[in-house]
Amino acid sequence: MFINMLYATLVLSGHYEEAGDSGRHLARAGDVILHDALAAHRNRFPYAAMVLNISLPDKYAFQPGLGQSR
Repeated sequence: MFINMLYATLVLSGHYEEAGDSGRHLARAGDVILHDALAAHRNRFPYAAMVLNISLPDKYAFQPGLGQSR
């Protein structure tokens, strides 16, 4: 999957697996994954999960990867 924008994925409930440029992650409720524009990744949902993708303005700079919301 390729998306041409910066965005964050917030896991609202459950968990899922994501593998891509920033590594392989088991994302759980409360986790946030930051994505660069055009970053390649694969999502696998063997478990029930609800996620919210949030587009981010181009002016933000960050290191892609997994973090936690507070």
